[in-house]
Amino acid sequence: MEIRRYILLSWFTLSFFCNASAQLNNLSVEAGMDNAAYPDNLKSKLQNTASDSTKARLYFLLSEYWADKDTLTSKAYLLHGRKLSETNYYLQALSSYYYGVYYFHINQEKSEQAFFISRKSLLHYKTKEAYLYMANCYANYAYLQYRKDKSQLMADLLLNKSIPLIKKAGNNELLGKFYGDIGLVFKNRWQYNKAEKYFVQSIYVLEKTKIKHPSRLLFVYALASENYLFEGKKNEAKKLLDKASPLLDDILPGLSHVGYYFSESLYFEVTNQYEKALSSIDKGLNLAFKLIDKYYIEKLSFLKYKILTRQGKYLEAKNLLENIIKTSTTSYSQNRQTQYYELAETYHRLGNEKKAYAWLKKLLILKDSLNRQQIDNQINQLEIKYQTSEKEKKIAALNAETKQATLIIKNNKLYNWLLLFVCLFLFTVVGLLWVYYKNYKKLIQQKVTALEQQQHIALTSAILEAEESERNRVAKDLHDGLGGILTAVKINLANFTKESHPDAKNLILQDIRNQLDHSITELRYIAKNMMPQTLLQYGLETAIKELCESIIHNNLIISFEAINIGETIPLNKQLIIYRILQEILTNILKHSYASEVVLQCSQNQNRFYITAEDNGKGFDLSKVSNKIGLGINNIKNRVEHLGGKIEILSAPDEGTSINIELDV
Repeated sequence: MEIRRYILLSWFTLSFFCNASAQLNNLSVEAGMDNAAYPDNLKSKLQNTASDSTKARLYFLLSEYWADKDTLTSKAYLLHGRKLSETNYYLQALSSYYYGVYYFHINQEKSEQAFFISRKSLLHYKTKEAYLYMANCYANYAYLQYRKDKSQLMADLLLNKSIPLIKKAGNNELLGKFYGDIGLVFKNRWQYNKAEKYFVQSIYVLEKTKIKHPSRLLFVYALASENYLFEGKKNEAKKLLDKASPLLDDILPGLSHVGYYFSESLYFEVTNQYEKALSSIDKGLNLAFKLIDKYYIEKLSFLKYKILTRQGKYLEAKNLLENIIKTSTTSYSQNRQTQYYELAETYHRLGNEKKAYAWLKKLLILKDSLNRQQIDNQINQLEIKYQTSEKEKKIAALNAETKQATLIIKNNKLYNWLLLFVCLFLFTVVGLLWVYYKNYKKLIQQKVTALEQQQHIALTSAILEAEESERNRVAKDLHDGLGGILTAVKINLANFTKESHPDAKNLILQDIRNQLDHSITELRYIAKNMMPQTLLQYGLETAIKELCESIIHNNLIISFEAINIGETIPLNKQLIIYRILQEILTNILKHSYASEVVLQCSQNQNRFYITAEDNGKGFDLSKVSNKIGLGINNIKNRVEHLGGKIEILSAPDEGTSINIELDV
C-alpha cells in the first residue's frame, strides 16, 4: 500500500492534460493530431483554398498543433489567422480561443483571459461549432484551475458547463475525454468508486466513437487500469491493459505510451512479477527521457526503487532514490517527505544509522516549514521550468543552425558540380525548345482567347437569363396582382354608372377606392422588387436591414450585422449585392426550414464580405436539386460579375454556411 499511497500523492496535473486543446470537427482533415502527416495535410489545404475565412481556420489549427512543440511557429500561424479574421466577428471569437491554447503552457493568466473572452463572444452564436468551442473554453479553464490544486472547481466546470455544451455540439470524442478527466479528479482524491464510474463512461463513449485522437483512449485505459489496481481489482486492470496494448503501434510515441508503461509496471508490481515490472519501467523511462518529461521520469524511477527494495537490492535502491531526490523538480512537499522517509529506511536497512538519522532530521525540518516551502517551491519551480525551457529552445536552435551550416559547406562543392552539369544540359536543350516554345505560345494564346470569349458568352447568357426570369416574374406580378385588381375596378365602375340608388352608389364607390388603394400598394411592392427605394434613398445597409425585417416571421429569426459598409459603393454594384442577399434569403426561406439565420456584411476598402449561416436541414452539394441549383447559379453569376469568390459549406442536417468576397 505504500507504493500506491506515493503514486497518488505524486500524480500532478500535466499527466492527462498534455492534449487539453480539442481538435475541431468543422474542417475535414484526413487524420488527427496523433498522425505525423497532420500539419502537412493542413498546409496542403492552405494552398488549395482561396477563402480567407477557411485559411484563417487552417492557420488556427496549425497554431494549436505547434503550441506545445514550438511556440515561435505557433505564434506566427496564430498571427496569420488573426489578420485574416479582422472583419469577421465569429472568427475573432475563435482566434481568442486559440490565443488561450497558445498561452496554455507559458502564461496561465493570459490563457485564462483569452478563454473567457472567446466564451463570452461565442454566446451570441447557437451552432454546434460554437457550443464545441465554448465547451473547450470551460474545459481548458478547468485544467488551468487544476494546476492551482482546485480539483473540485475543475470537476464542477466539467460536469455543469463543458459536458452539457459538448452534448449540444454532438462531439462524442470530447464527451468521452471529459468523463475521463473527471475520473482522474476523483482518482487523485482517493475516491476510487466514483472514479471508476466516470472511467467506465469514458471508455464506453470513446470505444463506440470513431475518434481522431487514439491517444485519448490509450490514456483512459491506463488511468482506469491504475484505478482498478488501487481498488484491488487486478483482473479488471489486466483486461484494460490488454485492450490498450494494440494501440501502442497506431499512435506516435508520446506521454500516452509512458502512461501505459507505468500502469503495466504497476500491475506487475502488484502481482509480484518484479522482473516484468522492471522491464516495463525501463521502456517507460527510455521514452520519458526522450520526451524530457521529468514528472514521469521521477514517477517511474520511484516505482523502480520500491521494486529493488522488495528484491533486497538495498544499495542499488539507495543510489536510485538519492538520484531521484537530487534531480526531482516536484513542488509537492508530501512527495519529498515520502522520499526522505524512504531514504532513511533504506540507510537503516544498510546498517548506516547515522545517515538514517540525518534524513529523518531533514524530514522533520521539512514538515515544520511545510506551508512556506510549498509556496516558495511552487514559484521557484515554475520559474526554473520556464527558464530551462527557453534555454533548451535556444540551445536546440543554435545546434540546428550549426548542423545546417556544416551540411551546407559539405554539400556546396557537390551542388556546384551539379549546377555546372545542369547549366550545360539546359543550354543544349534551350535552343531546341525555343522554336517549339514560340509556336506553342501562339497556340496557347489562341486557345486562351477562345476560352475567354466562351466564358464571356456564358456569363452574358446567364445574366440575360436572370434578367429574363426577372421580367417574367414582374410580368406575372402585374398580370396576377395588379391586373386582377384593375379589372375589378373596371367592373365596379361599370356597375357604378348603371346604379341609380345613392346608397348603393356610395358602397360601390367605397369598393373602388379600396381597390385603388390595394392596386397602389401592389404597384409599390412590384416597384420595390425591381428597384428598392430604400436602397436609392438611404443606402445599402438600410436596404439590407429592411430586406431582413421583411422576411422575419414567427418561425425564422435573422440576426443581421453590418461592419464598416461605406456609402461610396457604385449604385449598380449596390443593387447586385442586394440581389445576391435577396437570393440567399429567399433560398433559405423556401428550402432550408431554418429557425435561425446569422447574416454578416462588412467592407474593408474595396472588398465586400458576406457571411450567411443557417441551422436548417442543409443539403448534399454533390446532389443539388433543380430549385436550389437555380438559386445558387444566380448567386454565382452575380458574384462572378463583380469579380468575387464564393464558398458554400453544407451537409444534410448540419445547416448551410455561405462565404462571399466581392470587389466593389
